[in-house]
Amino acid sequence: MNLALAQLTWRQHRAVLITGLAWTLLVSGCLLAISDTSSLAGPVETVTIGGPTVLTLLVGLFLAAPLLPREYEQGTYVFAWGQDVTASRWLRLKVGYLLSAVLLMSVLISVLRDLRASPVSRPFSMPMFEGFAPVQVAYVAFAFALGLALGALTRRTLLAMGLTLVGFLVVRAFVAAVCRRFYLPPLHAANLEVMPRDSTAVGVQFGAGPHGIAGVDYQPNDRVPSFQWIETGLFLTLAAGLLVLAWWLVRRREVR
Repeated sequence: MNLALAQLTWRQHRAVLITGLAWTLLVSGCLLAISDTSSLAGPVETVTIGGPTVLTLLVGLFLAAPLLPREYEQGTYVFAWGQDVTASRWLRLKVGYLLSAVLLMSVLISVLRDLRASPVSRPFSMPMFEGFAPVQVAYVAFAFALGLALGALTRRTLLAMGLTLVGFLVVRAFVAAVCRRFYLPPLHAANLEVMPRDSTAVGVQFGAGPHGIAGVDYQPNDRVPSFQWIETGLFLTLAAGLLVLAWWLVRRREVR
């Protein structure tokens, strides 16, 4: 039964999986072909940011979001979730097969990017921070889990895809703009002149002082690896919670 379900999963989703694999190989080839990775401008920035992001959206929108709604809309869940395989087992096996495949693609791109990247002076910038391999893997897992949960909740393919796109972008933007630089309490300096050079300002207090600045909050750049692991844990936790939610929604329908 596991082999039969694996073959069925491949037949149903091979177009998206082949597209994802082709994109992975294209981005990997570009990363290997770029000779100068010391700059984040031009093609390097495009590959560093765009490559993993396109794969992540492909996974969330076209693989995970339609997974359950297609069964509901076509009525095939009545046959797919029969006596031989329960809905919970069907979901567990399908998620296992698909998520394993897309995570391997993400790991390939992210590891090659890490190997090719050169140190820069702005480690908190988006390309450097989000290019870290575990962070990218966590983004892919979150996008997949979000699409799956919204598909289980709405049971409508287009609605689930639209909500997945909006939800993913909103959460990513909120974390990057509001949460990321405050994973650990910032340090404080009297002004920009005394702030350590190897650090990033995250807040400025205006008042009586040089140039009207009364103080500066900053994060040392050597905290970036810790922050990247914290963000990895955050998105993996969100992904786990969404997978549990999707399983619960499918399970609830199963026992009715």
